[in-house]
Amino acid sequence: MENSEEKQPEEVLRDKLVEAEEIGEEIASQGRDITQEGQWIADYAKATRGITDCAPQFLDIESQIDFLEDINTSGRASLQGLLIAQEPLFLLSATSSTAATNVAISISSSEQLIPCLTSEMQEPTKIAISNFHHFSSRSEVKEEVISLMQSFGLDKGVQGKISPLELFLTAHQAFERPVSDTDPVSTSLIPMRESISSIVAELLRRRPIQEKAGSNYDKVLSFGIQLKRDELSENVVREWASQWDKLANELSQAKQGMLSREEWNQRLQRATLFLNGLLKGLDPSKI
Repeated sequence: MENSEEKQPEEVLRDKLVEAEEIGEEIASQGRDITQEGQWIADYAKATRGITDCAPQFLDIESQIDFLEDINTSGRASLQGLLIAQEPLFLLSATSSTAATNVAISISSSEQLIPCLTSEMQEPTKIAISNFHHFSSRSEVKEEVISLMQSFGLDKGVQGKISPLELFLTAHQAFERPVSDTDPVSTSLIPMRESISSIVAELLRRRPIQEKAGSNYDKVLSFGIQLKRDELSENVVREWASQWDKLANELSQAKQGMLSREEWNQRLQRATLFLNGLLKGLDPSKI
C-alpha cells in the first residue's frame, strides 16, 4: 500500500533546491576564490525554486532532482573538506549550468502555457520566469565561456575556417548591437549553432577512441563519455547530448520576422549556458 505521506516529486525538488541554495551560499561565504562558484549554485537554486513554487509543470522534475542530487552530494563533501576546494566547485557549477539549460529549454514555450494556468498564478509565474532569464543571462557566464574556449584552443580556426570563438562572439555582438531590419537567425543564432557544431566536431576529432557517431545526440554522447571529468556522472553527459539535439534545431528553426528580441536573447543564453556546462565538465588531460 502506498504511503500517503510520501512526498510528491515537486516537493522533493523544492527541498533539494532549498538545500542547494544553502550549500551554495555557505560555499560562497568561505572565501573570495570560491565565492563566484558558490554564488552561481545558490542563484541557480533560488531562480529554479521560483518556478517550482509557481508552475512545476514547466520543469522536467525528475531530471532536475537527479542534477540536484549530484550538486548537493558534491557540495556537502566540499564543505566537509573531503575534496580539494576549487576543482569540485568547478564541477558543481558545470552541473548547475547544465541543469539551468534544462530549465530554460523547458520554459521556452511559456507564452503559450501561462494562459493555461489559473488567473491568480499567471502573474507570479511570469515574474518567476523573468527572474530565471535574468539569472541565466548574466554577463559572467559569457566571459567564462570565452575563457574556457581559449583554454581548449577553440579560439583558432581549423584549415582556414572561422574559429568557434569568433562565431560565438559574432552571435553575441549581433544581439548587443543589432542592425535594423535584420534576421536574428542569420546574424546571430546561425553563427551560434555553427560555433557549437564546430566545437562538437573538434572534440570528436580529439577523442582518444574514434568510433562511429551519426546524430547530434550520439556525437556528444561519444566524446562526452570519453572526455568528461571523472567526478561527473554519465547522466550529465546524456543531458548534454539531449540539450544539443534540441538546441541545434532551436537555433535555426525561427523564420525572419517571427522571433521577438526576448526569445532571441533566451535562445542565445540557452546556448551559452550549454557551452559553459559542457566545457567545464570536460577533462583537458583526456584530450
